[in-house]
Amino acid sequence: MSRLRYIRENVLVMTQEELAVELGISQPSVSALERTDRFHHHMPRIREIAIGKGIEWDDRLFFEPLPEASAA
Repeated sequence: MSRLRYIRENVLVMTQEELAVELGISQPSVSALERTDRFHHHMPRIREIAIGKGIEWDDRLFFEPLPEASAA
């Protein structure tokens, strides 16, 4: 599983469409970002989205290994 997909599904609990709206991009763009895991430009906004939803955010999610159960 890609890092962005993990964050979107398990941390933000959002659909691709919902994340696209929040990031100001299209849903196909979110899909492409998930396939390539090249979303570094969007990291600050992803952090803001999480904090705005009341999620306790930790930037290590951007860099550290994903939990084993979801890495497949």
